[in-house]
Amino acid sequence: FEAEGKRVASGDVPGGVQLRANAISPLTFAVHVRFQDVPGIVSLLTSGRDEVRYTVAATVGLRTPVGELDLPVTHSDRVRLPGVPQFALEGLSVRSLGLDAIVLDLRVRVRNPNPFALPTGRLEYALSLSGADVARAESVAVTPVAGGTSAVVLVPVRVDVGAAGRIAADVARGAELRVALKGDANLAGIPLPLDLNATLPARR
Repeated sequence: FEAEGKRVASGDVPGGVQLRANAISPLTFAVHVRFQDVPGIVSLLTSGRDEVRYTVAATVGLRTPVGELDLPVTHSDRVRLPGVPQFALEGLSVRSLGLDAIVLDLRVRVRNPNPFALPTGRLEYALSLSGADVARAESVAVTPVAGGTSAVVLVPVRVDVGAAGRIAADVARGAELRVALKGDANLAGIPLPLDLNATLPARR
């Protein structure tokens, strides 16, 4: 099985098949292909293309009275690509205030445009508030999102009062902050690039 000209799966039919004499015998076999194995899958998903090309090539070996006869079989078509999940910064809330640090919860909305559920994933990101880098993480969990629905991922943010006093002061008085989150959302082994920006007030 080839996708976009690259082999991504192969196998055989265990036990072979029985062909009836003077009749048509359908042959069905399952091929399991992971989208993460398709070459350039991230570029394909983010390019706006709806489909990916594939080719199935097989050799059917027929046992005949004069020996085994190999018959080549090929089929090419297109298969629909899944829709790209959409991410958006939705809100910023204060979890706790302290003399040395302020802990915030950043709400990231994940929308699933597909009819099937998104699997569990994770976020790897760098976060800045009003131009100052304040957080970096590699393992924020993204819970499964049912098909055609959305869910919120809470990203905890700790702002050190000593290192980012101006930002801490803005948070304390509820001022609006320029929030920027850059990184990857890894879903089913596919790293989707994130570059999210919004102006949000820190609500208590």
